[in-house]
Amino acid sequence: ERRRPRRLSRDDLRRVRAVPGRQMVAEPRRGGRVGTLDRHNRLRTEVERTVHVRLELDRQRNRRELYRVRIHRIARNGRTPIQTLDQYGVWNNGGIAAHCVWVTEEDMALMAQRDITAVHNPVSNLKLGSGIARVPELLKAGVNVALGTDGVSSNNNLDLFEEIKLAALLHKGVNCDPMAVTAHQALAMATVNGAKAQGRPDTGVLAVGKKADLIALDLEKPHLVPDLDTTALLTYSAQGSDVVMTMVDGKILYENGEFKTL
Repeated sequence: ERRRPRRLSRDDLRRVRAVPGRQMVAEPRRGGRVGTLDRHNRLRTEVERTVHVRLELDRQRNRRELYRVRIHRIARNGRTPIQTLDQYGVWNNGGIAAHCVWVTEEDMALMAQRDITAVHNPVSNLKLGSGIARVPELLKAGVNVALGTDGVSSNNNLDLFEEIKLAALLHKGVNCDPMAVTAHQALAMATVNGAKAQGRPDTGVLAVGKKADLIALDLEKPHLVPDLDTTALLTYSAQGSDVVMTMVDGKILYENGEFKTL
């Protein structure tokens, strides 16, 4: 059973001060109070040591939650959640932000500057009624946008091809623009943009010198015939069940219904 971390006492702080070069790691509880990072910053100042903050940004997904966080934050220091995290150096080495349904134009500019990837989860956002991320605006701002499914409870089938299709269609309808997110852009979100989000320039595309991370589809299935435009076919017609082979770094893990490593 995992124990809850105890609060640091004054004696703990004195011991940290006494050890040259000692570093501290703070891990905010997911869904914790808005003031958590403020407390970490005060701790860093008091002990005169670097406090490393490990944080998964799975925020700004729900309108009510955003309203609570944003009003509290802006009332105190005039910053949105993403801007507040930047104040504490969370984005110094880039990062990944899930959903990003309620980011502002200023947030988008900061995300592009800090190399923060926005992970778009359209199925989850629609099922939960969270809103719709402004993906065309994010792309125009220079933000790297990747795709995700979110968890089973808010997605069900976890079919990434479903996310690709919806990402391409949803924004066309919202913006009344058939070119708002193209098939090529949606497919890139699921491949090379995801690799970029992970800091992996050696994968994400089929090219000489890249890792052999790939899948193969059965293009003879009725709903995949005819193949007049392969990019459009993969974006609008393909399904997860069409995958007949999965290869990771040149090793086949799945082929024709058989999992090779299980």
